[in-house]
Amino acid sequence: RRPSTGRPSGLFSDPLGQGGPVGGDRSVRLLIDAGEVGGGDLLVMVNMADEAVDFGLADVAEGQQWRRIVDTAGIFPDEVNAWASDVGVVIESDYRAQAWSVVVLLSVPA
Repeated sequence: RRPSTGRPSGLFSDPLGQGGPVGGDRSVRLLIDAGEVGGGDLLVMVNMADEAVDFGLADVAEGQQWRRIVDTAGIFPDEVNAWASDVGVVIESDYRAQAWSVVVLLSVPA
């Protein structure tokens, strides 16, 4: 863990979390450590590619799980693309973000 700053901190990576993004990448993953401000971690997946992209999940602390709270993919009606953390779908493995979409997962108690 990084020294406390009292602010959320983040880490950009490629979709699978195996390295930093490079020039020309159209899909990136951002892991936001919000523990410093009393929140759950956020995993933000941005896919601006013309095709679906598989994103790897970051590890969560013991007793935590990822829940989908936002997905802007066209498969969801406009009024139903965000969910409360207690009803969002639990995501346990890689997540396929549709073309031109943003997905946000929140770590919550299991």
